[in-house]
Amino acid sequence: MELYLCSDENYSFETPIKILHYKKIVILKRNCLLVDIEKPLDYEKYGIKGPVSRFILLDRFYDNRLNNLKEFPIEVHAFIPLSSENPEDGLSNWKELFNAAWVNIYDNYEDAAKHII
Repeated sequence: MELYLCSDENYSFETPIKILHYKKIVILKRNCLLVDIEKPLDYEKYGIKGPVSRFILLDRFYDNRLNNLKEFPIEVHAFIPLSSENPEDGLSNWKELFNAAWVNIYDNYEDAAKHII
């Protein structure tokens, strides 16, 4: 299954960005997706060094949709880990993540390009 990120609320995600790899993980008792995206993004103005291509996605409304990946689009928070290269090592609180964007996950490029909700 191909997945894409896109958003009307964030310029960096204005056009669809393909998710190259994803992995279902649990962080702080919440279902999340750890994703690597095709096009690294610049968050240097927020103090994040280097281009960012790895995000942690957290469902904005229903925790189980990231487990199923059957209902699209899925509205998510896109977080960047601040202190760890590998967020699966464990985080002690949400302050260890930078809330980079509100985005939608789509299961096809066409819907993502049209920002269909």
